[in-house]
Amino acid sequence: VWGLELVYFENKPGLYLKKDFSKKLISFGFNFDSFFTSYGVAINLQNDLSTFAYINPCGDSAKNITSIQNLGLNVNLKMDFILEFLQAFHDSFSESFLLK
Repeated sequence: VWGLELVYFENKPGLYLKKDFSKKLISFGFNFDSFFTSYGVAINLQNDLSTFAYINPCGDSAKNITSIQNLGLNVNLKMDFILEFLQAFHDSFSESFLLK
């Protein structure tokens, strides 16, 4: 999506830019506790990244968080974009999570 290549690391929740492994674009998390499962996915489009300075995002430094806007890309939130992102997310992780 957006012509970006993203990679993930087993011990670091999220997706990082392939050209700069230190830059995190997408965060996701899963929690399993007492028969309950919770999960979340967040993509930084054009949000204020300064708020990350107040937290420890997934054990990473806030300075490593980036956004589509900070990368100089046009953010288009039309339905075509949403469908393209969801398809790319599914294609990238279906094999990893054995969802075929």
